[in-house]
Amino acid sequence: RKAGWFSPYLLACVTPDGEMQSVCKVMSGFTDEQYREFLAFYKDGGRIIPQPKSFYDVTDDLIPSVWFEPCQVWEIRGADLTISPKHSAARGLVDPTKGISLRFPRFIQVRQDKAIEDATTPDYIARLFERQVTRQPAAAPAAPAAGPAAAAARADNDDDEESDEPGSPRQGGGGADADKYAQPAGMAASSSSAAAAAAAGGTI
Repeated sequence: RKAGWFSPYLLACVTPDGEMQSVCKVMSGFTDEQYREFLAFYKDGGRIIPQPKSFYDVTDDLIPSVWFEPCQVWEIRGADLTISPKHSAARGLVDPTKGISLRFPRFIQVRQDKAIEDATTPDYIARLFERQVTRQPAAAPAAPAAGPAAAAARADNDDDEESDEPGSPRQGGGGADADKYAQPAGMAASSSSAAAAAAAGGTI
């Protein structure tokens, strides 16, 4: 069904210096019309670039076939935040070599009121993760969100769950409240993890 469309999208948070650190891949929550709209926005709109920007921090495991000019912030909702050996978001802030990712991310909406620089920062993601780990497993209050910039990449399968590192701490049950990451997509605050982010690439 998704042949010819960008899926999944790789999303990222944004540092105060403008570096975009990957935080998740999202392929759930989109309608067919939205897939067509994003294809037209990035491909037909001339927003595909020949190579990643120097400030895109994406590991080799997540390299997409197409890179985007960072120009949209999306709202995204997920189950929880977890330590990730693949994603670079907040790397070194919680774990010395690994980043933090959002599990089971789902697209909510484009945040027309957010610019890339308004995206969620790695520091905030790290604080949300620490709060999630130390909190009792109960529903968390909603929190404002601001998100990450991201690259879109086609996965070998349609599983949008980010793999957990064995032994990685994460909250069970309600998940964690999160800010919106700067990405082409973003996350919405709720009883589960949420954020907003910007798109950096994709694969057809």
